Amino acid sequence: MVRIGITKEQVFQAAEYVRGAGETPTIDRIRVQLGNTGSPNTIHKHLKLWKSSQLQVRRKTPDLPVNLALALISEIEKQAAAARFEAESEATESDATADRLAEVGELLEVEADQLRELNAELETARNTATAEASAQARADQNIKTAVRKRSGCGGNSAAKHSTQLVLKSSN
Repeated sequence: MVRIGITKEQVFQAAEYVRGAGETPTIDRIRVQLGNTGSPNTIHKHLKLWKSSQLQVRRKTPDLPVNLALALISEIEKQAAAARFEAESEATESDATADRLAEVGELLEVEADQLRELNAELETARNTATAEASAQARADQNIKTAVRKRSGCGGNSAAKHSTQLVLKSSN
């Protein structure tokens, strides 16, 4: 069975209908108007011809009176100057704020460095105190053990002697 393609006239009519409906004629809109039939390539070819056959209407813009044109130019220049001034003021203010923030940031960095150093010193002091406390505890234990061995006494008198030794060594 031979398939009959769409004709140029059908595409032209569909394009006129779409434009009359207030829309821009496109391949898809033409295809829908034709009942979803027709090759997009064929529609494109015919739509291109239709568009080229349409009159290019150019409207001439009216000339403004000189005094009105000068007044518009003057107003545009004033508005532009005001906008430029405002933008420059905001930029200057932003620069000043950025400078202040940079100074604060530098101060905070110095303070953070100082706090890190202090923290390191405190950790060293803590480690030293912990080591000294451990050494003292070992020394106390060694003294208690030595007292027990020398006295040959039971637990109570050994504890009593070790307490006396610790008290003497503290003085």
